[in-house]
Amino acid sequence: MARKLALAGLVVSVLAAGAAFASVARAQTQPAAYYGGGLDAGDTVTVMIGDNSCGTATVGASGDWSITVWAGGCGGAAVAGATVTFAVNGAPAEQTATWRAGG
Repeated sequence: MARKLALAGLVVSVLAAGAAFASVARAQTQPAAYYGGGLDAGDTVTVMIGDNSCGTATVGASGDWSITVWAGGCGGAAVAGATVTFAVNGAPAEQTATWRAGG
């Protein structure tokens, strides 16, 4: 059975281009940041695209977690439009997201 995270348990965001990149002459693809709260300290959150792991985070004492996924990450699967899935302690969560670069 898929675990449903509370609305506050999973928030998906894409990092906007920061001032640090304003003077860079080459193209910079921003990462996607997946983060949430409301889980138990010590829980493990895993982000996947298909069968490719994108990263794992251990939930801190505050119940918060975050994972950053760069373009081309997840074994090359982090491309625009890819479906991102999540698991908590190995059990699939119901939420999904679509990977896209910030900017």
